[in-house]
Amino acid sequence: MVARSVRRHVAAGLWYLGLPLALSVGLLVVLDDTAALEGGVAPWHLLIAFAGFELVAVMVRDAFPGGATPGEGEQTPAVSLTPRRARRMLAQAEKLYSRNRHRIGTRAREAVELTLTQTRSALLDGNTEQVRAAGVRLEQALDLHLGFVRRSRAREYLEIIGIAVTVALLFRAFVVEPFKIPTGSMIPTLQIGDHIFVDKFVYGLHLPFLRAPVVRGRTPERGDVIVFMYPRDPTKDFIKRVIGVPGDVVEVRGQRVLVNGRSLPTCLVGEQRFVDVDALTGSPAPRTGDLFVEFSGETPYLTLYDRDPPARRDRPPYRVGRGELFAMGDNRDNSRDSRQWGAVPIDYVKGRAHWIWWSFGEGGGSRFDRIGHSILGAPDVPMPLRSALTRCIARGPVDSTTDVAALP
Repeated sequence: MVARSVRRHVAAGLWYLGLPLALSVGLLVVLDDTAALEGGVAPWHLLIAFAGFELVAVMVRDAFPGGATPGEGEQTPAVSLTPRRARRMLAQAEKLYSRNRHRIGTRAREAVELTLTQTRSALLDGNTEQVRAAGVRLEQALDLHLGFVRRSRAREYLEIIGIAVTVALLFRAFVVEPFKIPTGSMIPTLQIGDHIFVDKFVYGLHLPFLRAPVVRGRTPERGDVIVFMYPRDPTKDFIKRVIGVPGDVVEVRGQRVLVNGRSLPTCLVGEQRFVDVDALTGSPAPRTGDLFVEFSGETPYLTLYDRDPPARRDRPPYRVGRGELFAMGDNRDNSRDSRQWGAVPIDYVKGRAHWIWWSFGEGGGSRFDRIGHSILGAPDVPMPLRSALTRCIARGPVDSTTDVAALP
């Protein structure tokens, strides 16, 4: 009995929540319409799509595994009342009666109890005709004596949709939120057109419209890729990598990033061709850069320096204050970050980028090789550069910049 109940609840959860959510995400993938980082404002299209698919799921609920019972205010045709549906209707009627028996008179209670007993007996006997007849009598008794508390089909639709939408909103607000990458500031870690999931619970519990978390989680660490509210316009969300944490002194000199007076260890992997977006025209801009492995935090990651940078962005020594983070894009010469607009308040951090769930390339084609890629995991590069990457990672962090050609 318990196992059957668990299976029924799991099936209902998948039907009423999982399927509409999957269809909504799929629709937004087709339309390429996910909340955009780096200047975009999160749309409500996901919620609207979810509500629409939820309504369809409720209207065709008889199709979900385990069957479905009619609404409390809906008559069941006798010809369609199978023993399985009769059992579910009986359970629903017993619950309705137990909650409201004190609100009806003695004769009404006797009439309802008699029809409940007749329905139980018919189900035990297993006679389909008797089950149908008992079910019709039970419906009539409930309508006559408890009709004032039975829900209409419209009310039931609204309640189920309301609960599902609330769950989806809570999940999006507190657990995971999807975003897409519209700019090249995080190349090579994140490409233009990547769609990512952001873990919003790892750094604490944030309530909507409140900047500071109500429950704090772990503190962002060096190397984390974070999504945060842009300090100069908190209505926009940005994504960068944490370079300095409270108490650190960060300095940038050309291709060298110094933390507390020591250059972050790097290793040259090789030449990397990439496509960025021209800041003036918005059109694709092919570029060439030098690809490095950088060591900061627990996992090494990739950074890119433009061979022909528009302007190299240095930064004099900056002490990261209490409650602040110093963040930079991995595409170092094509990123607006803490070098220009200062530190990020920790309270502005919304979550940590986790993994890529979809990716569109140039021309709108899907990049299936990027789907499922973990942003927190080991870096990856095109095949011609993998041997150099492997050697850099095997060498590990050293105190000075190392060229792969110098490795043994």
